[in-house]
Amino acid sequence: MPSTQPTPPGPAPDTRDTAATIRATIQSFLQDRLKAALAKPGFEAKREELIARYRYATWLADAARRAAHIRQVTHADSFTHPAAGGSSLYAPGNEAAGPHLIGTHTLAGVIEVDVVGHAGAMDVYAFLSLTVAGKTLFGRATESDPALMRALSSDPAEASAWMEAFAAVGSPDPHPASHALTKQVFWPVGPGAYHLLAPLFSSALAHCVWTTINDDRWSPEAKLARAARKNQEWHPDEIHDYPDFVTQRFGGSKPQNISVLNTRRHGENFLLSSLPPAPRPWQARPPLRIESIFPVRFGTRPHVRVLVDELRDYLIRMSARNTIDIRNARAAFTRQIIDALAEFAVPFQRLAPGWTALPDCRLHPIEGYWLDPGRCSFDPSFALARDLADWEAGLSHRFANWLNAALENDDRNFHLNDRDHQVWADALAEHLQFLPTEVPVNE
Repeated sequence: MPSTQPTPPGPAPDTRDTAATIRATIQSFLQDRLKAALAKPGFEAKREELIARYRYATWLADAARRAAHIRQVTHADSFTHPAAGGSSLYAPGNEAAGPHLIGTHTLAGVIEVDVVGHAGAMDVYAFLSLTVAGKTLFGRATESDPALMRALSSDPAEASAWMEAFAAVGSPDPHPASHALTKQVFWPVGPGAYHLLAPLFSSALAHCVWTTINDDRWSPEAKLARAARKNQEWHPDEIHDYPDFVTQRFGGSKPQNISVLNTRRHGENFLLSSLPPAPRPWQARPPLRIESIFPVRFGTRPHVRVLVDELRDYLIRMSARNTIDIRNARAAFTRQIIDALAEFAVPFQRLAPGWTALPDCRLHPIEGYWLDPGRCSFDPSFALARDLADWEAGLSHRFANWLNAALENDDRNFHLNDRDHQVWADALAEHLQFLPTEVPVNE
């Protein structure tokens, strides 16, 4: 939300006129939302219910109640895991860190504040972001603005209670706590003594980085400058390149479940390369003239064969038992195989985009969507097919088919079934949710 810093003193405005303007702005906001709700298919039968819901006093009372479910922050817990229930924080950064370290403090007070909480209460954030005479309603609420109080209700007690509820959106969590799904670090502070730290993702800093890189890549000025460079022409603007950065995604198809700024970023976060240059002695070649990489290219790798053999031996030894320890051990073996698969895919994803369109490429389309995502940048039909296909589920199914077949052993009378298949498929599907599906972009 915009800054709530007080404005310099000036001539006292007529609070009655300002209150009328605020009230008219709120009424217009509610009318727009009511029209949008009534326009949804199947909502005709709920017309009277919706009209009642969006009445001025009714909606404001409900919004004041729901305001407790959202919070203004800079560092959000939900980026660690969408279901994490720990506290998020508003922290402008540690100025003592100095200029040589990058952090929220480097934003120099120009912070784009994020909002987290229940997705069903985000319309309250939109309401509080309404601006009247250069001030947001949230800013007016935190300043106990008498004009806003007049606009909210003719009952001073009711208006005061609502303003307090709206202003509390910017208050720190009264009961800060971590959560089992939050990243936590035991930090030694003495012999046998630790502090339990919970590193939080700075959405404010990530938004600044994302906005800067997007502008440097896609703004009209950047496009003109790149076109001039391509044509070997002079241009007054600089060109900023970001080699080998990766797009990380949060929230999947529902970025609004993470935060407001994450929604504005379309769930994207840019990770810049921090590795020194390294030689690449092996250059992948496109997997041509095969229908699947699993049995031929991936499954024949020596370390993958070792992992599969170890998993098979363990399952055979424990086949008569089924405990949580055994399931956890099986999951650990599976994660190692999936990590090897993720590492295996990277060289193919770094090939010149479009290799799946070569005449000799016979890969199943699902594997092509996975290994050649860069083709989407110039092949609209491929991009559309990839978007429409549930390729992550298809890839998980093909992986599970391969692993089931690789684990079976007739000599030891060891065979697997559909339940095992589902275990492998679910493991890869879960892993894909937390891995960047985009590949490094070479400018």
